[in-house]
Amino acid sequence: MEIQYRHLYKEEIINGNIYPVSYLQRAPMSRLTSSMPESFEIVADGENLNGSFVFLETRAETDGSGIQSTVVSLKSTRVPLRVDIITETVAESEPDEGYTMSRKIRVLNESEEKPVRLTALTMFQGICMQKRGMAPDSETFRLGYMHEGAPGREGDFHWENLTLGTTKEVKNATYTERYRLPFAAVQDLKNGDCALLNLAFSGGYRMRFEHSGGAVYGESSLSWAVGFAGKAPVRVLAPGEEAVTPRVLITYVHGTFDEAVQSQTDYARRLAKPWPKTLAVEVSAMTNREDEAQYNLKTGKEMGADIVYIDAGWYIPKGKSLDDWPAFCGDWGRVVDTYDTSLADMREMAHRNGNRFGLWMDVEKIGFQTETFKSGRVKYLIGYDGTPVKDGPAAYMADLNDPETYEWVKKQVRYVLDTYQLDYYRLDSGVYATEAVHEYCGLMENAAWRYYDNLYRLFRELREEYPQVTFQNCAGGGMRADLGMTTIMSNTWISDANFAPDSFRIINGMTMIIPVEYCVKLINAMGAESGCTDNYKLNVARFGSPLVPASEEMLKPEFRKRVFPMLEMYRKHIRPMLPKCKVYHHTPEVNLHEENELGVLEIADPDGKCAMVCAFTLGPVEEPSFRLTFRGVRENGNYTLYANDQRIGEFTGKALGAGVPAEIPEMNDSLCLIAVEE
Repeated sequence: MEIQYRHLYKEEIINGNIYPVSYLQRAPMSRLTSSMPESFEIVADGENLNGSFVFLETRAETDGSGIQSTVVSLKSTRVPLRVDIITETVAESEPDEGYTMSRKIRVLNESEEKPVRLTALTMFQGICMQKRGMAPDSETFRLGYMHEGAPGREGDFHWENLTLGTTKEVKNATYTERYRLPFAAVQDLKNGDCALLNLAFSGGYRMRFEHSGGAVYGESSLSWAVGFAGKAPVRVLAPGEEAVTPRVLITYVHGTFDEAVQSQTDYARRLAKPWPKTLAVEVSAMTNREDEAQYNLKTGKEMGADIVYIDAGWYIPKGKSLDDWPAFCGDWGRVVDTYDTSLADMREMAHRNGNRFGLWMDVEKIGFQTETFKSGRVKYLIGYDGTPVKDGPAAYMADLNDPETYEWVKKQVRYVLDTYQLDYYRLDSGVYATEAVHEYCGLMENAAWRYYDNLYRLFRELREEYPQVTFQNCAGGGMRADLGMTTIMSNTWISDANFAPDSFRIINGMTMIIPVEYCVKLINAMGAESGCTDNYKLNVARFGSPLVPASEEMLKPEFRKRVFPMLEMYRKHIRPMLPKCKVYHHTPEVNLHEENELGVLEIADPDGKCAMVCAFTLGPVEEPSFRLTFRGVRENGNYTLYANDQRIGEFTGKALGAGVPAEIPEMNDSLCLIAVEE
């Protein structure tokens, strides 16, 4: 039995298994050259269930957002599990060049008496590319992925060739890998096909890529797989309980890497359709001092900011150091008196200034100097040694898998939103639940899958209750900047690392994973205040929502003069096109600190009426002159061109496409060109 998923993908059910057949309506693929030919894999109670399924039914569903789903239902003959394979496609005309879809798996324990342990689960796998009639060689396929998993290394995208016989694993399975977000690309270097995997999940994952085959049969196959990481079992299902896996986005195009990213970005935007995005100019201060809080409000007014908020520090008892901010997270259910001016009065001052007002909150963390910590009323994530996690990003984190703790956390957020009547709420936390365990039905399961299900549910519920509030996902810089979290929140703080040249690599790579308008980037501070030019700082922050630090040290007079024209251009030309813009990664792979290394990123209105391309020098400059090209303008258009916010003349789209003469004389400097059809 064959199942066709619109233009993109076809599967076949044979003897209790489902296999990929083809992409883009190509010739059927032979599964004999892969060690993982099935479309998914479930291991339950220690037994691999592949081959044990019987087909029940296929049905079509469409939700209110126009997302069409094909549901294929199967039942295991060995374990009391029903499995629904849910494939979502967008109801629109079929593009000839490619498509994006998503895949989820729903598992139901049909037993009335016994729990089922899901030992392992791979949501999507199988052959994705295949070559016939030729001897496979090292230039057939290549893999692109986020190379590093350490803090400050978000977006570290690199390509590598997959030679015959190679199996490559890309994962976020341990604490040291926690910043490697779940995204990968593969390319067929012979015919130009490009495919992407993007897992909407904030916990541990494993991706596997295998180049197999042999010259005898003239076949070469590239297979891929994505599933959960973490110690087994990944989930325990109570009798009658069901669970749904995170969504995997699968993109397949006959075209460029950028065309694949653009297709997936458009799909991600549809997933977040119920939640309005906020592209804002933000001003913030991390402080427990009255004078700095007042300077924050003053800066917000002067900058004409959309949002002014106070970061970590607003809840610290008087007389305590700002350095102790983590120790005082948790006693949220009280009116604080950190400042001489009340938060309610600060909110009203912000409103009079034309700004919305907000606060930062690390609601999952319980500081050891709080009454909450001392009272023991909250349950914490438990490590595999059986005691609360005491070190790392999950240290003394409220366990959202415990129903009472879940309700307590939700109550704290409501209290802060209601008491201070916030317009803006900034969630921080660095939870890495993959290294925690949870007891359920008398059995132990890895905490991550259930934890992030509950975290997503918590903020879906809060967004329904507080539709007027902008919810920002701070995530400790990058750890929860995946599509699972970012499509729930209004926007996302993508990294705590703002120093050059890393900050370009971060925004360059993150805009492959999530839409650019979801990103929030700091203009200065947290490492950005030294080692680069003002142009570098400002140009990185143009991609998404720019955040201005309210600090006299960070906003010295000369720098303030540069910020104002940048924000004017942002509001007038950049922000209007961001929600629908196309992103062009001129340099998807960059190597920092190498001589003459140049990073180039572009965004453009889909109609070609406006485009912005920014170049950044990432290493020592020996050859300062080059040509900077536009990819998103119309060849027959006529444009006014601005360079670092100064008008420089009129150009045709053809001339912009051929390249504008440019020069950047030093390392960690930048040039921003904005072309506006006027």
